[in-house]
Amino acid sequence: MSALPTTSEFRHPKVGERYLYSGYEFEVLRIDQAIVTLRGVNVKRVSDIPLLRWQDLADRGRLTIVAAIEPWNDLYANAANLTDKEANAQKKRLAYVRAFEHELCGRAPTELGTLLIQRIAEERAEKPPSLSRVRAWIRKYRESGRNPLALITREHRTRERKPRMDGTVAALMQSILRSTYMDDRRPSAQAIYCMLCAEIEAENLKRPPDTKLSPPSRASFYRAVASLDAYTSDLNRHGKQYAKRKHRHGGKIHPPTMVLERVESDSNYIDLIVVDENGDPIGRPVLTIMLDIFSRCVLGWDLSFVPPCAAKTIRAYKDSVSSENGRLPGGAAVELIVDGGPEFKSDLFLVCERFGTTVRIVAPREPNEKPHIERFFKTMNSMFIHLIHGTTRSSPQDRGDYQAVKQAWIQLDELRERFASWVDNIYHRLNHSELGLPPIVVWQKATELDIPTRYLNAGLDQICRKSTERSITGGRVNLFNLSWTSPALPDLAGRLATHPEKDKVVVLYDETDLSHVYVVDPDDATRLVRADPVDPRYQNGLTLAEHKAASAALKAAGKDAQNTKLLNEARKKMWDEFDVKTARARKQFARMRNEKVAEKLRQSTGATQGGQLSNPQTGELPETDFALPRLESTSSQPGTELDLWDESSEIYQSL
Repeated sequence: MSALPTTSEFRHPKVGERYLYSGYEFEVLRIDQAIVTLRGVNVKRVSDIPLLRWQDLADRGRLTIVAAIEPWNDLYANAANLTDKEANAQKKRLAYVRAFEHELCGRAPTELGTLLIQRIAEERAEKPPSLSRVRAWIRKYRESGRNPLALITREHRTRERKPRMDGTVAALMQSILRSTYMDDRRPSAQAIYCMLCAEIEAENLKRPPDTKLSPPSRASFYRAVASLDAYTSDLNRHGKQYAKRKHRHGGKIHPPTMVLERVESDSNYIDLIVVDENGDPIGRPVLTIMLDIFSRCVLGWDLSFVPPCAAKTIRAYKDSVSSENGRLPGGAAVELIVDGGPEFKSDLFLVCERFGTTVRIVAPREPNEKPHIERFFKTMNSMFIHLIHGTTRSSPQDRGDYQAVKQAWIQLDELRERFASWVDNIYHRLNHSELGLPPIVVWQKATELDIPTRYLNAGLDQICRKSTERSITGGRVNLFNLSWTSPALPDLAGRLATHPEKDKVVVLYDETDLSHVYVVDPDDATRLVRADPVDPRYQNGLTLAEHKAASAALKAAGKDAQNTKLLNEARKKMWDEFDVKTARARKQFARMRNEKVAEKLRQSTGATQGGQLSNPQTGELPETDFALPRLESTSSQPGTELDLWDESSEIYQSL
């Protein structure tokens, strides 16, 4: 391929040529039905351009050829990857052609040519070719400028079939393929073929006997299906993400040359059910990891029920630069690779730029943009998470009949301890298949002369916070319908009164921990006043995501979203229902609840009517005439009864 200047004449594009279109380099993938399909070389884009619009784009300079395929390129492509038989055939033809060029000056008279062919065939101990064939070899050799590559003939070359199908049938088949086969319902090719035959029969009812149409053979139809553009077919039948994964391409990411040069971060729901202090399942926590690519060391992490967000990544980033986390690897990254939306990028930038870290946002659902951390999660699952009782495995097929909810036993605090021990004592000390050394050894060797800078937790707690402005009212600052107080806040409010231009103070808060905030002194920006929660029972350990979810649940129920007692109950209920969204999980929880109720009734009433109250294997109540006993109310109103299934009742709470 060679670079060519643009011309005003129409130049028909060829498959394999490359063009500069909209500032990006594209390659022609196929030309079908007067549509040219282009695919980006260095950008993940696919464009379809009609041939009628092709010349208009070229005239306006929006479509410029950068690598063309010349006619002589076919000779080179023809000579690539020759078999032994094809190479020997070329040597044979070249021997005869050069003998005629040397002895007969390229001419091939009948008598002398026949004698020369006989002599060369005897020397080569082979059957002599005919004179007409040798003349054809000489003619092809001269037309190519005496290029020996012109004498190569490839075997089993595919030839374009001559169209034998009626034009009306071909148009009808293409119409059905594009309108019905390329559908997200993904109909089978056999169903589309039957539909095509039915359409042809319906068309034949309108035609005279001598012009009736014949349906195509199944082989012809399946060839037409196979000739459809693969990317367009997958895009319409399976969706954009499937098509991107199946047709992805790209080069290798250049490895970093030192520690902390490139750090990848990602958040995943771990494949494990966690229980609370009462042993009740509460869901799957989310793990955020900071992974150094040069050494493959885990720099920082956060394991909690906070969903993936910028605040959770900041929490893991703080852990990675902390000097008090007890780990050897750590420090501020030069480049941090994450995925997320615009707000994610904005919040993370404010923190990371203070430590000299550049944040690079990659497209979501693109695992190849962060391949190393995706591999870490796979290693963690196989060597740690999937070995703990209560694991959900990676998929329902992999889990099989294993009852993850019933087998769950580990609490979040213990899981954090076990994960930290696995990272420090196992993962960091095992030989890495790509590095050839344990990650901790690579880190130690790389930081012998230059130890990365680390920071104290107290300082990080103040720096890694978001800021907003609020007024001081009654010795408190209010944010998100929550309040914090401090003995110093009334003094700050009094000093604000002396500044007419200032009526608010700057409040620093952490979305992952609303247990306390910092208020900036309006006269001294370096002085931070710590404000503690007004209701510590609700606000200690509270995250902004939890608070917003609890408030939304109360508002939906028409209750006061500022009542901390109701918020605390809504927060607990939210975690009780966390990650229990599938029908199977709901049935498992209902089964466990029935077992507990039945056991409580057996202990309280001793009733054994209808046999066993519940089946211990299934947890379901037997289908008998047994009725749950009615519990008399202590209310002053006669005739009232307690609802056994009321969550506010004492018997339900005791379960």
